[in-house]
Amino acid sequence: MPRALCDFETGEDPVLALRFEYMTPVTLTIRRGSINLFSLQIHFPTYSFTKCALHHLRSSYPPFHFPQLIELLIPSQSRNYLTYLMTPDSDPIHPRVVLDCEISDIIIDPTKTALLVIDMQNIALSSAYAPAPAMQAAEQSLLKYAIPTARKLCLQIVWLNWGLTKDDDYSDYGLSEREGDPTEPVNFLRCGEHPRLQSSPGDNLGKVKSEDGTEIEAGRKMMRDTWNASLHEPLLSAYHEGRKTDRPDVWIHKNKNSGLWNPTSACTDYLQTNGIRTLLFSGVNIDQCVVGMLQDAHARGFDTIMLKDACATDSPWYAQMAAEYNLCRNWGFLSSCKALAKAASIQVTNSPSTL
Repeated sequence: MPRALCDFETGEDPVLALRFEYMTPVTLTIRRGSINLFSLQIHFPTYSFTKCALHHLRSSYPPFHFPQLIELLIPSQSRNYLTYLMTPDSDPIHPRVVLDCEISDIIIDPTKTALLVIDMQNIALSSAYAPAPAMQAAEQSLLKYAIPTARKLCLQIVWLNWGLTKDDDYSDYGLSEREGDPTEPVNFLRCGEHPRLQSSPGDNLGKVKSEDGTEIEAGRKMMRDTWNASLHEPLLSAYHEGRKTDRPDVWIHKNKNSGLWNPTSACTDYLQTNGIRTLLFSGVNIDQCVVGMLQDAHARGFDTIMLKDACATDSPWYAQMAAEYNLCRNWGFLSSCKALAKAASIQVTNSPSTL
């Protein structure tokens, strides 16, 4: 029977994740010495063994204290595949990458990992639309750390962008503008946004001035093959460079906040067809499309890691904090572009203690 050992740090809950190659019920058992402390039967291809189990242990076994060395017993007939594990007793994954995260470090398999770049388009990042400074900083983190590291580790890079067509129904999206008008209390929201103050998906945005000062037709908002829905420079250049690599970059259009909103979406199909299981999330807005897709990915059994310095929003400041907090408590792991660069031995300019 395969075994995995995890040495719990004082005051910390363990985070272990296991993957099973096919749908079959298995029983996981945590054992201390000869005593079985906790057993759980699962029926899904992926199961993240997270804080819920330890909360159960603490309530059921008051004498249980940290640190302790616990055995996680995995039935051999499950044909388990360990995507990541703190200190695996079984044969390690090769190739593998050890990634620093906020609560618990993880080990990922680069051959089954993709960097998702979500909605980094002109409509969000061009100076014509006065992007939030945090969004510009996220773009720089991608360009300086995440994309070069993904290239070095041969991770798949997926550019997931809004790309509506005339066949999409976008009349009920209810998207809002950043700035509200407090003199209109009927439509004004306390958090500072005003529904459809200026434009909605599909509306013609007219002419705008690009970064170099030239006037350009922005096209219909978020519609496929328009300037506003194109990747922002220099990310567009990075995409074209990535098309020439051994593992070419992929551009996928979406018509909902999440690219995984149904099992037949283009993104769902691509990830499953190509055996990608671990997803590194980046993009805008973190509290809307990024988190929406991350939750769908988590529910579909993908391993979900957010690169916090490559995610941003133009929502109020607390929106990003809430997204990061809930991510590392409930939906996966919180890391950063700098941590990814460190994992690939790429020099990071800031303090190495900073994720």
